[in-house]
Amino acid sequence: MELKENRVKKALKAGQICIGSMVSSFRSPQIAQIYAISGWDYLIMDTEHSFFDYGSLADIFSLARTEEIVPLVRVTVATYPYLARALDVGAMGVICPHVETPEEMRLILDSCLYAPLGQRGLSMSNIHLAHRRATQKEYVEWANAHTLIVIQPETRKAIENIEKLVSIPGVDAVMIGPHDLSLSLGIVGQMKHPQMAEAYERIIAACQKFGVAPGIHLTEFDQAQEWLAKGMRFFTFQNDIRMLVDAGKSSTAQLRQFINQKV
Repeated sequence: MELKENRVKKALKAGQICIGSMVSSFRSPQIAQIYAISGWDYLIMDTEHSFFDYGSLADIFSLARTEEIVPLVRVTVATYPYLARALDVGAMGVICPHVETPEEMRLILDSCLYAPLGQRGLSMSNIHLAHRRATQKEYVEWANAHTLIVIQPETRKAIENIEKLVSIPGVDAVMIGPHDLSLSLGIVGQMKHPQMAEAYERIIAACQKFGVAPGIHLTEFDQAQEWLAKGMRFFTFQNDIRMLVDAGKSSTAQLRQFINQKV
């Protein structure tokens, strides 16, 4: 049988840019359809800072696999119980926060990949299979080929070790966490500080050197344009609540302007 292709992993390996957004609040499975019809390449369910349980994730991923969108999870902690279970309930990749050392990177790979590439326990996920039959060999080969592994360098130590992290075979992309990084650098909230730009550029250079897709999570269009132009390719923009509030404010402002003109 043919299992679902990870279009984002394929595109990143081909040097293309993929754009996605975070989901921090909406638990309805229809969020997958909403994000897909909006044109995002991927969605990230945030379980680091939000309240999603595995049942909610399974429902969302079951619907996502019927759409042209790749479902990912930012795990709570990049350890085996969180990584393996997120993949078992239907994620096609994981975002691993606060990765700083090669030892942590190897633990992530062991947790996400099946032998001989890793040490993940075998589970024939019915969400990935959609209750169809496949051999264990087919499933293992598919999972190893299509699981997207993304790390988040979010501290000074991670930036110092960035070449050691992205040089390890198996990491597909990086997604910088700007807020935690600014906190670690002692310039909290100063997103345009020269130290931030220096860190971004250092990460881009390391990723390009080792064939890994550099990426970032941003919320402002001016920054998005700047860093897309400078080579960010796994590009995460805003989240569900931010987009809803921004769209709502824009709509009410236009309506009130019309009402005021009539009055």
